[in-house]
Amino acid sequence: MFDEREDVTYPDGVQGSDGIIRIIYDHKRTPDGEVLMAAFTEADVRAGKSVSDKVQLRTLIDRLPLTD
Repeated sequence: MFDEREDVTYPDGVQGSDGIIRIIYDHKRTPDGEVLMAAFTEADVRAGKSVSDKVQLRTLIDRLPLTD
């Protein structure tokens, strides 16, 4: 699981020519509006844990601006 927190939605992914799988997803779309990325390889998935140096989890891509 790339993010076990609640309120994770709308995952979309692609495997690049470099073999890295990248998943973009929302966390707490309302009210926080966080968009995050997870990156890993097939070997990581098969092992059920990080076995490569390519793993990046919960990388913040964007977030709604804070309002008063």
